[in-house]
Formats: sequence, C-alpha cells, structure tokens
Amino acid sequence: MRKGYKHFGKNNFSAAADCWLEAWEWIKKNADSKINSIQELDRKFSLNYLLLNWSQEFGLCIRSAAAENEEYLEKLIQYVDEYYELFPKTEESILIMHRRYVAEVCFELGRIEEGEARFRQAISEYPDEPWLYIGWGDMYSVFRPNEKIPHDPDRARQLYEKARPLVKEYEEEELKNRFAQLDKCHECNN
Repeated sequence: MRKGYKHFGKNNFSAAADCWLEAWEWIKKNADSKINSIQELDRKFSLNYLLLNWSQEFGLCIRSAAAENEEYLEKLIQYVDEYYELFPKTEESILIMHRRYVAEVCFELGRIEEGEARFRQAISEYPDEPWLYIGWGDMYSVFRPNEKIPHDPDRARQLYEKARPLVKEYEEEELKNRFAQLDKCHECNN
C-alpha cells in the first residue's frame, strides 16, 4: 500500500494501481466473512492508512490509470463488484460513488446496455441520490467520455430533470451548468 501511495503521489497511476491491486488481493484473502464494511476492516487491522480512504483513492487511481491503458477499466469493474460483495454495509456515499464509477466505465467501454442496467440498479438501491441521475445524464451529454457513446441531449435532459428535485442547494449550480451546456449545444445545432 505504501509503495502504491508513492507512485500515486507522483501521478504514476498505472504503477500505483498495480501495487494496490496486489493490496486488494491481500485484503480479500484476509477479510473475515463476519466483517461487512470497510470501516469494520479498518478497526480489525491497524494499518498506517485508513482503508476507507484508500478504497476511494484506489477507485480514482484505476480510473486515471485507464487513461494510459483501457484494460484498467475492466479491473475497476471487477474491484467494485468484489468490494460491494465483500463490504455491502460500507458507508453509503462510498458505495454510491463506486456504483456510479462502474456504470460510467461500462459506457466508456461502449457497453451502453450494461451501463444503463448498472445505473438502473444503483438508482433502485439509492433512489434519492441525484448524482446517479446526473452521472447517467452525463453519459449522453457533452460530458460523455468518448465517441463510443451516442450524443443524446434529450436523454441527458430527461435524466438531469430527475435529479432536479433531489439536489441539495450547494449542488444546484452543478446541475444548472449541465442544463446550460445542453441549451448551448441545442443552439449550436440550430
């Protein structure tokens, strides 16, 4: 883990991800079946790093490593699916973030139907989470990660509208910016 953090600090994301994938294998082997959250695992092991924080940074690291090598996207999907299975009682915000990552990654890989299904599943579990709708909408807007994903501003707008009643006051500006981008795109096409 320490070696991974050294690479991570130098923005060498592939090397950090490789180290942390090894650490993840160790965690899986040593996780007690009675432990169902990453916070409980933190209490079991007195490591130099909080596993709760590390698990979030690991997800970000793999996403960054994928910019250099798309194979890391598959590794992210596997990591999140395993994480969710091992630690389903982890802090909800982390589980939501991981669910969103995986759905977006499926889109990024051109697996639109799987991405749609994963967003639907996440929303069925966390129906009041606006960022699931926003992230899903982003997959069809100017924010989509690549051209494998069809540009569909109407679909993006539908999804953003579902987020509107759920956003907190401090999130409203982010959503307004997305609607503004859609309007700007609409004007360019006319």
